[in-house]
Amino acid sequence: MPTTNGEHLLKERYFQPGEDWPQLAARVGQAVGRSKLEQEIYTELIEQEEFLPNTPALVGAGTDLNQLAACFVLPVYDSMDGIFDAIKHAALVHKSGGGTGFDFSNLRPANSPVRSTKGVASGPLSFMEVFNAATNTIKQGGRRKGANMGVLRCDHPDILDFIQAKRFDQNKLTNFNISVGMTKRAMETGTVQFPDGEVLSTNEVLRQAAHSAWSLGEPGVLFLDNINRNLPLTHPGWLRASNPCGETPLLPFEACFLGSIDLNKVVDGKSLDWDALEGIVHHSIGLLDRMIDATNFPIPAIRNAVLQTRKIGLGVMGLHDVLMKMEVPYDSEEGRQKAGQIMSFIQQAARVADWVYRENRGPCPVDLEFRNMTQTTVAPTGSLSMITGASMGIEPVFSLQQERTVLDGQRFQEVNGGFKTLLNRYSVFCRGDLPGSVARCCRTAQEIAPTDHVRMQAVVQEYVDNAVSKTVNLPNNASVDDIVDIFHLAHTLGCKGVTVYRDGSRDEQVLNCVECEI
Repeated sequence: MPTTNGEHLLKERYFQPGEDWPQLAARVGQAVGRSKLEQEIYTELIEQEEFLPNTPALVGAGTDLNQLAACFVLPVYDSMDGIFDAIKHAALVHKSGGGTGFDFSNLRPANSPVRSTKGVASGPLSFMEVFNAATNTIKQGGRRKGANMGVLRCDHPDILDFIQAKRFDQNKLTNFNISVGMTKRAMETGTVQFPDGEVLSTNEVLRQAAHSAWSLGEPGVLFLDNINRNLPLTHPGWLRASNPCGETPLLPFEACFLGSIDLNKVVDGKSLDWDALEGIVHHSIGLLDRMIDATNFPIPAIRNAVLQTRKIGLGVMGLHDVLMKMEVPYDSEEGRQKAGQIMSFIQQAARVADWVYRENRGPCPVDLEFRNMTQTTVAPTGSLSMITGASMGIEPVFSLQQERTVLDGQRFQEVNGGFKTLLNRYSVFCRGDLPGSVARCCRTAQEIAPTDHVRMQAVVQEYVDNAVSKTVNLPNNASVDDIVDIFHLAHTLGCKGVTVYRDGSRDEQVLNCVECEI
């Protein structure tokens, strides 16, 4: 059954009137499964918390809404009609429970001439404020505020204003995460060239981004060359934007259907049950694929784009929990090898499952080798991990005991499950009483060196089709130079993007350490 905190979250955000956890699992299983056997398998998968689909599926499956995708990317064209079509489409997506990403690089820069009106353009930032205001009025699926990702290429003339947009006012663009799209040319030549011939060094752009990220955790950076490297030859376009948390780069009008395996469910003492994990992967891929066909899409253009590529994203939560239970330090070469072994196994098992479902259900139209053009993603799993009591995604635990702010300001305290396992295993009451080598396995996000955060992300990314949502958590005394170094290291190691957060840099933050009481 879900944790106490998870049960409260479910009651506030997920349950239909009078519903409990087994009934929610059955509602989703019956809405997605085609046959009685499929319905039973998917219901049990969710009820046992071995795999949870993304929040819109848990909330909306089997209801009048029945929109099951987590994330969408919408195009923004450089015309008044194009801009306000995007706002309208975003409103419909948010109403249905999804988050949206946009590349604003097509919009002409501020103060450039507009021939039709003989005036001047107001630029991407002014229109982002309009998107932000529209988002304020709509809750996703009627349960939570809408979320957006705004991307601007580094060679757009307004890039420095974009980077600094939130630095001095944390109440600006509150419904947006923002990311700088770094181009291959900028990363390889060390210079950013603007359309008018002006040139900046790449390091200056990254330094400005690092200064803002030092101040409040934004912008993140997307490495467009890494994102588009190794795409299948049949992939129908260039990826320029992602969903709000960055784990799923998508084409215009595409959506992705996500879900995560709780690795805690396949750990036995200090070992993983690989056969059990393989079975969970197989059925999870089948469930995610069925979600596509069960969905009521917000607009026809999204349905058409999704059915061309049928992208899904299977990820994990509880990685650090499992490493602790195995007594392997997260920030060690052995920890990275274990993580790579797990993700490589999941990727291969997902591809085998995809081939099986292709034979039984048919291929996707643009690539007959696959049923689903992508199969794996690592999402942040903020709410899902709270339901199961797992550590989030592939993140190291923020604190062995932490306070999480959710649900419009409500706060919940959590003690990490992997840590509790070690305390029970050694019959002690605090980390200081654990053997030194075991205590090292309990290092928290801020105790782990930033480079080890990035190296873990890079290892996992090697075995993920889409991208990896990961935050490099920094202590309060981290410097701007530290963040610039993180950006460069992440690109060099093949990460598709990187986000940093310096503790205490925001007036309000989701996770806070509290004094350990055990």
